[in-house]
Amino acid sequence: MACVLPLSSEICYVRGDTKAIRIKVEVLDETASPQLAPLDVNGYTFTLTVNTDQDPDDSVSPIVGTQLLSLSGVIASPTTLGIVDFSPLEIDSEALPAPETLYYDIEMVDVALVKRTIAKGQFVTVMDITKT
Repeated sequence: MACVLPLSSEICYVRGDTKAIRIKVEVLDETASPQLAPLDVNGYTFTLTVNTDQDPDDSVSPIVGTQLLSLSGVIASPTTLGIVDFSPLEIDSEALPAPETLYYDIEMVDVALVKRTIAKGQFVTVMDITKT
């Protein structure tokens, strides 16, 4: 049996940076060795969302005032490596409060349009020193 592993991890990001946030999507295959293998993400879509609230109220759409950033993932080639990059623009990154502990999740939509949250955790922003 194979399943996508959920990730609970902290992301630390320097305000103003434009370096991509890179993830590797892996599956657990108990019949294989090693048991973790990259997921072929061809045809999948990914969204990373940063919010001020750990459990935002979704009764109002769109969530106003708490969602700070939403990035679409770019799948690296070859897709069989399971690598996805989220690249904030400088204007987006500079809009993040720092220092601050925010919250993120990453949603994956597969080719059958099944949506799954594959990562969730704290998104810690720190102030940059260089202001150019």
